[in-house]
Amino acid sequence: MKQIYRSLFLFTLILTAWTAMPTLLAQPTPAMYRGKFVRKEIRRTIIKPTFICTLTKGASPFVAFEFWEQHEITYFEVNIYQAMQEVVREKNADGLDVVKDFAPIPGQFIKDNDEIPRQEIQIKGLLANEKFSILGKEYVTDNKGRIYDLGQSILDLFDTMDTRSFELAISHATLGEQVITLTRNLISRQNPVIPGNNAASQYDILEAFGLNFTQQMQCGRDGLKVKVTTYGEITAGKRVAIVVDVTNSDSKPVSNLIARSFSRHQELNGKLFYFGLVTANQPVQSRRHLTLPPGVDGTSPFYKAFAGLSRHPWRKDQLFYVWLPVTDRPARFVRYVTIPTAVNAGQPLHLSIAFWDIIGAIPEKRQDLSLTIPAK
Repeated sequence: MKQIYRSLFLFTLILTAWTAMPTLLAQPTPAMYRGKFVRKEIRRTIIKPTFICTLTKGASPFVAFEFWEQHEITYFEVNIYQAMQEVVREKNADGLDVVKDFAPIPGQFIKDNDEIPRQEIQIKGLLANEKFSILGKEYVTDNKGRIYDLGQSILDLFDTMDTRSFELAISHATLGEQVITLTRNLISRQNPVIPGNNAASQYDILEAFGLNFTQQMQCGRDGLKVKVTTYGEITAGKRVAIVVDVTNSDSKPVSNLIARSFSRHQELNGKLFYFGLVTANQPVQSRRHLTLPPGVDGTSPFYKAFAGLSRHPWRKDQLFYVWLPVTDRPARFVRYVTIPTAVNAGQPLHLSIAFWDIIGAIPEKRQDLSLTIPAK
């Protein structure tokens, strides 16, 4: 008998639970509402390794580029809000809700579906011994992350007076490409700012050389003296340094001084020499290198330029530079050009150097040169 009562009790309990289940399942989930902002949460991150290139003050007259690795980091963030629920604060006599309010749900939060991108730039360090492409040529950075324009390709771009700026694209095999704007401002209205490690989108090459092309209100040219000399073996395939010495013995400075080469040989013509401000008793020196044509030979050795500068041999496949001692800040320019193969031994190569300052041309200071290929 007891067994029958126990079975009936269990059956009744199961039936009651079964009939109550639809009612429980039918109860709606309490709605959650977005409350106050709590924080941001990073959902995903994209890291893009790139580089930056800055123009820095190098060994004049060589433009120096400095390369830094950087990471462009993009964070995709979502906003997190406190989850709120509706609560009844007061009911009337009939049991109807008359006053409702919202209260936070402890431990519950609501995330936005919309991602908000945020970018960050991180400088990682200098890019040493990395290969970059500039003007169609490949260069490798040194241990300090620098590339020196020893061939003066950048100066070649500005040998045309009409060229005041140039968009220079620099690329890396894996780090992408960067475009910087190079300018050449021959008349400045502010003191030069020497480039440093700060990244910028525009650089002036004359400021990189440390030259002052600020226009001077009181200037003169009465004390200006110039001297043009050449150093190097006058032989086919060799480089000849054209050195322009400029001094000013007057109390008034010479302002915005430049020089330009003229020759019927295209490779020697139109080479610009930059000096800028030349104050009293301040020698300024500018040097350009020229390459004589293949097929022409000679035996003239390379001698020391000044006292204390030793003699050095030349090689066709070797870049060679002579540092000429000067007082104060020098401006030196080295060029590598090829004279036409039609030039024979004993035939002179005529070259003139003319000068301009802020006032205009200085015809009386023109210097004429004659480079003769020695006969065998």
